[in-house]
Amino acid sequence: MEASAVKSLIDQGVKTLIAQLEAGNSEAMTRYLNMTAQFHQYSFGNVMAICRQKPDATRVAGFHTWKSLRRSVRKGEHGIAILAPLVGKKANEETGEKESRLYGFRVVFVFDYSQTDGEPLPECAVSRVTGDPGEMFQKMKTFAESKGIKVEFKIPDEMHGAMGYSQGGFIALSDAMTPAETVATFAHELGHELLAHAKRHGEVSKTCRELEAEAVAYIVSTGIGLETGSSSAEYIQLYQGNAEMLTESLEAINKTAAAILEAVA
Repeated sequence: MEASAVKSLIDQGVKTLIAQLEAGNSEAMTRYLNMTAQFHQYSFGNVMAICRQKPDATRVAGFHTWKSLRRSVRKGEHGIAILAPLVGKKANEETGEKESRLYGFRVVFVFDYSQTDGEPLPECAVSRVTGDPGEMFQKMKTFAESKGIKVEFKIPDEMHGAMGYSQGGFIALSDAMTPAETVATFAHELGHELLAHAKRHGEVSKTCRELEAEAVAYIVSTGIGLETGSSSAEYIQLYQGNAEMLTESLEAINKTAAAILEAVA
């Protein structure tokens, strides 16, 4: 399969998602967010490509990675095509030092867990979190502080009914929440910060800002095993009739949630 064919799959995936949203199918957005939670290490385009080719995928890896995990891809199984960057070294004309450069993309194939046989995968400690996030809050706090974001707890009276809020480099959280609620709320407010919503206040509607942050919180919460009561109907509003804006929004959500999940891994 050519790289252009994979890009076409990605474009088709976006068009299909938009068609489903325009038809009122709010579950389509939730399915995409769930897929992002499962494959947060992949780019927006590759998540869309995986979703397009195998919407029931749960965990994907290359042929040799599965082999190292003592699992084998079954004979006759068709791989899922994604794009991998082609990176090489080129000397800087001014300094003479070699620098990494992106030269393009090539097609590589990954396979879903359901396409393999062998030893069961060891459970990841993160995936067992169901309502008890353990050390996730502290890891997220460390990550936030590394980005120059201050985090504080406040009593409910100081929060005026809010569970959390962010103000451009500062996040306040109510101290009356459960650990699971604290992490989910923290992920939402951290989403606001990393998406630079304070700076983009005049560019993005309040509804879109809140939905982007909530989508980040949904992906992070799902990714670490927390149960979330988010309504799938909410996410349909991310699409407001502009395909380009939806794509940009989903790319930003994907990148932000992935950064948080990688920080707490």
